[in-house]
Amino acid sequence: MGVPHMRSLFSLPGMPKLDLGWLRNKDWLAGARRMQQRMLKMRRALGKRSEPHPDDFFFSFEDLPYMGKEYWFLHFCSAGRREQVVMTFGRARSEVDVNNVEVRRGDGGPASKRCASVCWLSDARGQKRVAIDGLSDVSLGAEAGGNCLRARSGRHLISVCGKYPHFSAEITKDGRALFSARIRKPSTGKPHEFIEMLRAPFFTGFGAVMVNYYFKFEGRMGRRKLSGDAYLQKVVAILPLAPWNWVRVYFANGAVFDFFVAKPLGDLGRQDRKHFSMLSSAFLETGGVRTRFSGLRLDTWLAGKERRWLLHGPDFYLLLHSYLMQPFKLKSKTLFEYDEFLVEAKDFLFTDKKSGRTHTLADFGPGTGMAEDATGYLL
Repeated sequence: MGVPHMRSLFSLPGMPKLDLGWLRNKDWLAGARRMQQRMLKMRRALGKRSEPHPDDFFFSFEDLPYMGKEYWFLHFCSAGRREQVVMTFGRARSEVDVNNVEVRRGDGGPASKRCASVCWLSDARGQKRVAIDGLSDVSLGAEAGGNCLRARSGRHLISVCGKYPHFSAEITKDGRALFSARIRKPSTGKPHEFIEMLRAPFFTGFGAVMVNYYFKFEGRMGRRKLSGDAYLQKVVAILPLAPWNWVRVYFANGAVFDFFVAKPLGDLGRQDRKHFSMLSSAFLETGGVRTRFSGLRLDTWLAGKERRWLLHGPDFYLLLHSYLMQPFKLKSKTLFEYDEFLVEAKDFLFTDKKSGRTHTLADFGPGTGMAEDATGYLL
């Protein structure tokens, strides 16, 4: 199937008929070009050999044009154990309802914004605790020793502070720490990367960029010591949010599996939810070296109250069972649903083409992580 015309993306089932005259609006084009120039400058800086860091991008609010969005995502996982922490904060140029609460475009100021937010934790027994579910007031700014992202909602406060390559993260309720972590650069592999996605795929001005930090952490969840992997991400997009799936699993031997598939045409009405993809990537990282896969297929289905996830292809098989889920709904002119699942690896097989050796969970050890299931559209 060829690349669809942009108008076809606004004519999918469930999408309202929209006036696309704003695509020719000079103010929108100027705003989109300013955003692209900023991203180009950042990409060039990060491409230098001196290993510059993307803190200026991560700890800043962007001047979003129409259809512009930005969000922060942080995930802490102790491989093979059920303790995980997930933090997500996002905002859009347009007004949007978050879990039936309206976020207006003018909410907040230059250093603080009202953001769609969800923050939740899983303890050693796999019990869920939700700190933020809906909205928070997010502030960004420089402080002694670096930068800080703070999100406040009711009695909960989330803080992510520091300067590359050392950060700290904390979730408190009434001043009492529910989770705290010291975050540091890993000894192997890429510490961060800057990725351009869908660069001007249909019209000038559309696209998305992201910064990923791949770090380690040590800390506590309540009184229990915890250590593992920290994944910090900032994304800026000028395009509609469309369906996607993302899976990231950490194994006890230090290996990491990552899979992403964007589905701008959704699942094409198929009830078995087998993916249709225009953009996908997958890799398994061991010892800082990535083995990339092409043609992996993602199948997902309900088994009772739990969701199953199966990734399979030539020389690869990974079966995941979910043990917790947190839903999230965004509504503007359309409905966008974003569900986060915490998962455990139940079966795994990987054949290394270089060595010819086949690996299983007996070699890699237990694996835990998360899977995202995003459906619908958000302009």
